[in-house]
Amino acid sequence: MISDEQLSTMSLADLRVLQDKLGKRILALASEEKQEAIKKVRGLIEAYGIDTKAIFGRAAHKGSADASVAKRAVEPKFRDPETGKTWTGRGMTPKWLVGKNRDDFRITAEAA
Repeated sequence: MISDEQLSTMSLADLRVLQDKLGKRILALASEEKQEAIKKVRGLIEAYGIDTKAIFGRAAHKGSADASVAKRAVEPKFRDPETGKTWTGRGMTPKWLVGKNRDDFRITAEAA
């Protein structure tokens, strides 16, 4: 451990080097501890046969980084007849639809 007296004698450059080393060590240690905690929790879930719904309120998706934010595919609602490009109606309006009547480009059940 570095004492306050030792720190007070260090130059700014030396303190910045130390800060960088400490930051890297903190990140590495935090990552190791997080992985160990995950391992323990998974072990307990398996040992007691706990369903993830009991903990998180819905099924966790295996292989997903964040199971609580599962994305769903959305069917397109609009189609550009010239290019065939489609738009779901979410996000920014595509250039081919800006300033035009959306109903003229709406995909109907019989057109799909």
